[in-house]
Amino acid sequence: MSNIRDIAKEAGVSVTTVSRIINNHPYVTEEKQLAQKILKQTNLPDALIVTNDAHCAGLYAEFQNQGIKVPEDIALISYENGELSQVNNITSIDLPLLQMGDRSVELILSDSATSEELPSKLIIRKST
Repeated sequence: MSNIRDIAKEAGVSVTTVSRIINNHPYVTEEKQLAQKILKQTNLPDALIVTNDAHCAGLYAEFQNQGIKVPEDIALISYENGELSQVNNITSIDLPLLQMGDRSVELILSDSATSEELPSKLIIRKST
């Protein structure tokens, strides 16, 4: 009898991802549906850039469930670079979230209507 660690190892995903799938976590359900829509397309995209780690991990899990190999069949990149992208080995764009929040508050308090660009960094992992 397989346990959750065996399943995660065989699927090449984290125990957290398997747990979320087993427990029907909301993002997994949404991303399962999205992954199935993508897989119905005539041509699979080469890569997807996904809005955050949770959605990307959900897509990753469903692609693997459907026999789609990441990154061989489709590459995945998330925005965020939080714990989920790290434990699932997902390539991610590291956003300076703390700096963005601090700077936003400063601009609001200064009553300034300016915009600025903060640096981000691509963290390459096994999903690309």
